[in-house]
Amino acid sequence: MPARDSYELRNADNAECWKRVKGETGYDKYRDYLIAHQKNGIVPRGRLVSYLDERSEGGSHHYCSIFDISETGVLSHSAAISSYNKGSDEQAEQILASIRGPDPQVLARVLLVEHSDWGLGLPARWIDAIGLGLRTPPALFEAFLTSSEESKTSQNRVLVRAGIGTIGRTFFTTARNYLPGRSYCPPTVLILNPSRIELNNDLVTFTTDLSPPRLSASVMPKMDDNRRQTGLYELLLSGQLERYKGSSIDLKMVLVHVLLPLLQSCLGHLRDVYDETNTKYLDMSPVIRSTSQDDLGKPMEVIRYKLRRAMRSLEQSLGDYKTYLRKESIRKPEQYEASSVTIEEAETCLDVARGLESEIRDWLQVYVGNCGIQSSKKSIELSNIQIEETKRGRLSI
Repeated sequence: MPARDSYELRNADNAECWKRVKGETGYDKYRDYLIAHQKNGIVPRGRLVSYLDERSEGGSHHYCSIFDISETGVLSHSAAISSYNKGSDEQAEQILASIRGPDPQVLARVLLVEHSDWGLGLPARWIDAIGLGLRTPPALFEAFLTSSEESKTSQNRVLVRAGIGTIGRTFFTTARNYLPGRSYCPPTVLILNPSRIELNNDLVTFTTDLSPPRLSASVMPKMDDNRRQTGLYELLLSGQLERYKGSSIDLKMVLVHVLLPLLQSCLGHLRDVYDETNTKYLDMSPVIRSTSQDDLGKPMEVIRYKLRRAMRSLEQSLGDYKTYLRKESIRKPEQYEASSVTIEEAETCLDVARGLESEIRDWLQVYVGNCGIQSSKKSIELSNIQIEETKRGRLSI
């Protein structure tokens, strides 16, 4: 797959982009835009303004990649930027310049933003560039910041507004008409992920068939540091688009496939949790003996809970995937082969996981009952000992 390792910037002077954006919107800071529209009641009040005031991104690696998808299904890089802690003005200019300079041959674009650690937000200058450059609704950043503040184990309960999609902890929207007065403005799918869309540091076994790749620690994609963080997403997406190379594709097909890696990531997570749970269950399930309930009951409850959470995440993600596509007038994502296979495999994986979860639940019921019997036996034995001691005391008198 062709890729551009260096930035391809359409404008000789990146700073000129900010002047043009301010001329179009009236602002060169997303914070100023929010405050003005909050006063007018157009934008609801949230924590985004205070976050931009603080501008404290913490010690985290942030990543931004822009992918171009041509009308013949070719995927290429338009920009790949990484930053530790605060994003620089220069990086924000590079992002904005890439947003404003799409190749005329591009059918659609994906702007993927991630960071390496949970709960550490996003560079404020990047928010300025993406927010004003794509006319991004504040609700997307609000949902992203709220989700990134939650712990890894907490359920995602972020309230998502209309026009914003969510799969797992990833939030996205489709930006259109962000280049006023321009005859060419390709739709851009903006994806914000509170943690990198990867497992095991981009380790992936990639297959070229229709089946979603199994995530494992066997193959590491070779790529430079700037592009390393998007390795899994790029591999998954390029694999889906590979079969369409040379053929004419439409925007609906693009929307279906750019979201598939997010769904496949959730599917891969459930597979990993299932494998871990099944291994621990097989180790513990034969042991039903005279032990306290805390010895085995609690660990088994923990692995069951973790499995249920992963199941719930995939169930919700599957529904969210279909819901967002339906809002984009795509009623049947199953008509696309890769989407059909992924949905079918997700449903199959859920059925198998439900079976294991049910088996663990039955085991726990038996185990608790056994512990109750053992506890009753001990109580009876203790009572008998007390009775015998009482009898011996009376006889001694």
